[in-house]
Amino acid sequence: MLARLHRPFKRHVAVPVALVRIARGERIGAVAADLGLSHRRLIELFTAEVGMAPKLFGRVQRFQQAIQAARTARAPDWAGVALAFGYSDQAHLVRDVVAFSGLAPTELSRRGRVPVKANHVAVPMP
Repeated sequence: MLARLHRPFKRHVAVPVALVRIARGERIGAVAADLGLSHRRLIELFTAEVGMAPKLFGRVQRFQQAIQAARTARAPDWAGVALAFGYSDQAHLVRDVVAFSGLAPTELSRRGRVPVKANHVAVPMP
């Protein structure tokens, strides 16, 4: 086991490319085909190296981009944000916001105005 510990982790060359393309919103099947991998094999490689499936990674990236855009607006137009970031409708955006943050979009936006680090939400102390 000690010998294995000192071996460097071998990354598959397709994963960094897939990270960038999936973060841009490209379909996993198209990315896999362009990389010469089966859909299933890309999912296996991606999940092993990134720690989450490519579809979930894409959802998280889209959520983060949408929330960042909403934070720059004084009163975000949630339907417009949903449209701009590829959600099928405002309800679809709301479901992702609640799933990833536990907060309604307006509450997340309000809390996001407090300076905090990326990927963190200010939680008021009781």
